[in-house]
Amino acid sequence: MENKCECEIGEDCGCPTSAGRRHGCGHGSIGMQASDPVTMSQTMFQKAFFKALFDLKVEKLKKKIEEKWGSNLDQAAEAVVEASGKEWEALGSTAQAKQELYNKLPNILTQKKKQ
Repeated sequence: MENKCECEIGEDCGCPTSAGRRHGCGHGSIGMQASDPVTMSQTMFQKAFFKALFDLKVEKLKKKIEEKWGSNLDQAAEAVVEASGKEWEALGSTAQAKQELYNKLPNILTQKKKQ
């Protein structure tokens, strides 16, 4: 049975795995002795290669997404910032109202009943 990759890239990162050992994503046993610098170096280069390939693909997609939807995403981001700002301001008012109630309640609750 094959081990699943647990590196930050995910299951489909392309890191080589085989039964009974990890592949060098920086966690667990990688199935080799630390005294074998050639194998360790090879594993590190393989990991770096797939990470670099993944990062390059992300950058390519970012460029294409920016070209196609950049202005729409800018408008959406602006709308989110505006709405979030209003929510944040409302939270401040709510917090102030709660604090005022918190300050008043002890006096109200400790007053003697008027008959």
